[in-house]
Amino acid sequence: MPIRFSHAAVLGVLILLLGGLGCAREESAQENDPKPAGESVSLVSDTLDNTSMRFSTASEYGAPAEYDSASLGSDGVSALAKFSRDIDSLVHAAPTWSEADQIIRSQLSESSSVPQPLREQQAAHAMFHNHFGALKNKAPSEKELNALGYYTTLLVDNRSPESWLIHPALDLLSGHWPDERMLAAIDTTLKASRRAYSVNPDGVERHIPDVHSEIQTANEKLTRLRANLRRE
Repeated sequence: MPIRFSHAAVLGVLILLLGGLGCAREESAQENDPKPAGESVSLVSDTLDNTSMRFSTASEYGAPAEYDSASLGSDGVSALAKFSRDIDSLVHAAPTWSEADQIIRSQLSESSSVPQPLREQQAAHAMFHNHFGALKNKAPSEKELNALGYYTTLLVDNRSPESWLIHPALDLLSGHWPDERMLAAIDTTLKASRRAYSVNPDGVERHIPDVHSEIQTANEKLTRLRANLRRE
């Protein structure tokens, strides 16, 4: 019988271990685009701990119960932490996002004791954290937008509640994705965020107070983006 861990306990153990982070899948991108030296490569606020979503109770926001990271046994928790460390290291070492993309797709195609939805979310985090941050400061190419769409889809389809991470990606994908796809992604993310983090209509966040302002701000931005899309 699997051991159940509290949200806080799982976070504490895995943060220490980690030391730090259906829609159609876009075609793999092949162009080389080296990371700018010295430039921040994170779409996530530096004040946030990227592990907060990945070890929250997945079943609370729609993922199947067997993919609930809080119900993993001790071996499963260790395997998840190792996968996260390994994928982040591999992606960080890749000189270009296209090479990192190839690495991730290869890793995700392999069998693993870690449930696939959790692996997909870890992989998306690694790409956002290590390679996609610079996209907000440029006009992304078609291949970059396709890759961004692929990893955003991994988060949305797996009911990631990380609205602060998904909003900047959807903002870039506006005009690239059809409005219907954008609206569906926004609705899914808002629902997941409000359930997982217990954000009530007044924006009071119950479980993780230190990220309350980021959640509230991102949800407000997603709500405005949804309103704009509906007016068009």
